[in-house]
Amino acid sequence: MDSTWYAVDAPVIKRISPLNSLKFKADYKWSPGEKYRLTIDSAAIYDIYGLANDSIVHEFTVKKLDEYSSLSFNITGLDGRPAVVEVLDGSDKVVASAPVNGTIGKVEYLSPGTYYARLFIDSDSNGVYTTGLLDSIQPEEVYYYPKKVNLKKNWGVEQSWNIYELPIDMQKPLEIKKNKPKRKRGEEVPGNDEDEEEDEFFDDPFMNAANRNQLGNTNFDDRRRR
Repeated sequence: MDSTWYAVDAPVIKRISPLNSLKFKADYKWSPGEKYRLTIDSAAIYDIYGLANDSIVHEFTVKKLDEYSSLSFNITGLDGRPAVVEVLDGSDKVVASAPVNGTIGKVEYLSPGTYYARLFIDSDSNGVYTTGLLDSIQPEEVYYYPKKVNLKKNWGVEQSWNIYELPIDMQKPLEIKKNKPKRKRGEEVPGNDEDEEEDEFFDDPFMNAANRNQLGNTNFDDRRRR
C-alpha cells in the first residue's frame, strides 16, 4: 500500500535548559506509532561564527505507547519544598526529568532499560539545578536514589524514596560513581542481583538536529497509510 507525506504544523522549538544555548527540543503533540519527516532548509541555522547549516532531512517514527515505561517515586522528607526528579542513565547523565507534585515524582515515556535517579531541591523554582555562588548562595541540595531501577515495556514502576534514609555520601549507587572504590577479589557489587533489562534509552530525535543557536524555517511532514 502506498504512503503519502503531508504537511503538519511545525513544532515549537525550545531550549532544553536556559543555561545551555546549544541544545533544543521540538515541542509537539506526536501521534504514537506515526512516522514523521523533519526538513530544515539550508541557511536556516547559523552558529556563533556566522556559519550556516546544510539542508537537513530527518525521518523518525514515534514509538507506540505500549513500548514505553514509566517511573514514579513516592518521596518523603521534602516537607513541602519544591523539587525535581531526574532519571539518569548508566553514565550519570540526565535522560528525563519531572517536577515533584506534592510527594509524587513521576517520569513517563521512558524506554525499557536500567536507570538511576536523583532529586534536587528547586529552591528558586526555576525547574533547573542552580549552582551556588561562593560568597552568597549555596548550591541546591541533591539526593540520589540508592538503587538502580529496571524498566520493562508497557510497565510502570513505583518506588518509595526517603531522601534522608541514608547519609548523603552513601546515597549515590556505585555503578554511576566516577571514582569507584577498589573491591577485594570475589567481592560482589552491591545491587547487582537484579535482572538486567535491555539497555535502550529514550533518544529525542531532535536533540542533535537543533544543535545551533538560531533557528529558521522548518517543515514537518507526517506519513500515514491510506
